[in-house]
Parts: sequence; C-alpha cells; structure tokens
Amino acid sequence: MHRWRSALLLMWTIAVLTPLTGTPRLLAADPLSTIADGEPGGAEVKGRAVFTRADGTTHTCRYGEAVLVPANSRSRNVVQSFFGGTTEGHIRETNYRNLLEQIGPDAVRADCDKDGRFAFGNVKAGSYFILGRTLWFNRWAHDGQILMRSVEIADAGEVDVFLQFPENP
Repeated sequence: MHRWRSALLLMWTIAVLTPLTGTPRLLAADPLSTIADGEPGGAEVKGRAVFTRADGTTHTCRYGEAVLVPANSRSRNVVQSFFGGTTEGHIRETNYRNLLEQIGPDAVRADCDKDGRFAFGNVKAGSYFILGRTLWFNRWAHDGQILMRSVEIADAGEVDVFLQFPENP
C-alpha cells in the first residue's frame, strides 16, 4: 500500500511541478476564430496573479495558469454563476475544472512563470475575463483560488493586468 501511495504522489508531483514554459496553450480548436475572429489582434495582455491568505502568505499562479476568455453571453453567465459577479472576484480552486468545462472552447491558456507572471499575444480588441489559478501545497494535498477580473482590450499596445485578492476574513 505504501509503494502505491509513493508512486501516485511521484506521478502527481511530476505532472504539477513540471517546469513551466510560459507558452500559451489553446483550449479552442481554432483560437483565431474565437479570440480574434480570424484576424490576429495587435494587443498584448501581460499580468500577474497573486492571492494573499489571511495569515499574510502570498501565492501566485506559479504552479497554476492564466486563462483569457472572450466575454460573450455564455461566458458572462458562467462567470456570474461561479463568482457572483462579472467584474472581479475569487473562488476556491476546487471549482476550476467545472468552470473551464462550462466556459467551453472559447479560451486560451498560458502558463505562469516562477513569479506568477503570464502573457497573451495577438489579442484582438474587445471585452475579456482573465482567470488566474493559484495553488499551494499543504503536506499531501493542494489548495488554491481562482482569481477573476474583467478587462477591456484596445486595438493595439500592451495591457497590464494585476489579479490580486486577499482571503476573506
């Protein structure tokens, strides 16, 4: 029994702690059709996701990821149902897979670097939700938060997004 647990823990550790590249990964089959309507945009969205626990410790999306979601009627309804609003908020990380399944394929993922920074390039102008998945580890288990903020993207240039939320007391 002990060997089985050790093997499972090793596989999980490798999957979660594999070095992060910061390269966007696509959820959508054709991201240009969902993010940029067939034409690449001229904006770059950069940011950082940080969650501060009640004891003062901070956690970034270093072991998680960031997700760029076009704001449309479907994604607004999903975000509203999970976060209780569409401007900003945070929820427990245990809802992450369900949230992404309900958002559907209209999103692009990016790994975060060791400092919790992420970037999305060639983003077309419009309204978006940025999600940041922060994780931390407690002995044999992990915990975390999903951070969300809505943003407006202009035609070109660089947009900085800082997802920072404290734990509710």
